[in-house]
Amino acid sequence: MNDKTRDLLCGIIFFAFGGAMFFQSRNISPIIAKEVGSGFVPKIVAAVFMSLSMLLLVLTLLKERKVAAAKTNEDIKGGVLTILALIAYVFLFDGLGFLLSTALYLFVQITILSDAKNRRLPLFCVISVVTPTIIYFLFVKGFDLILPAGILPF
Repeated sequence: MNDKTRDLLCGIIFFAFGGAMFFQSRNISPIIAKEVGSGFVPKIVAAVFMSLSMLLLVLTLLKERKVAAAKTNEDIKGGVLTILALIAYVFLFDGLGFLLSTALYLFVQITILSDAKNRRLPLFCVISVVTPTIIYFLFVKGFDLILPAGILPF
């Protein structure tokens, strides 16, 4: 399968996934009676999926065919590690809670995506802790939504 076919197929699949996700998120009943209900974020994520899929489709159709680069073992290894990290994140989410599981996942994912030359672990730690903390307080304090606390006392 060449790159253009793969990109077209991925664009179509992710657009359909975003559409299904948006359709299903309409059925999410709010836990707390607020203007921003439980289905708000899934609708935003679905809209982003659909928008990025459309962008991929348009760019794929507009770009000229180039010589395909050979996939390296490093690319395949990174893809497999990313899938394993996502599976671990899903299983750890309820037990550890949003903050800890997301910080751990971000650290692992950033490390997977960086090469040995650009691997700065202290910076990755800061990003991995600060980002979920900001998101947590934005959703809990700003939107009055509940995120799993896990083993943390709040």
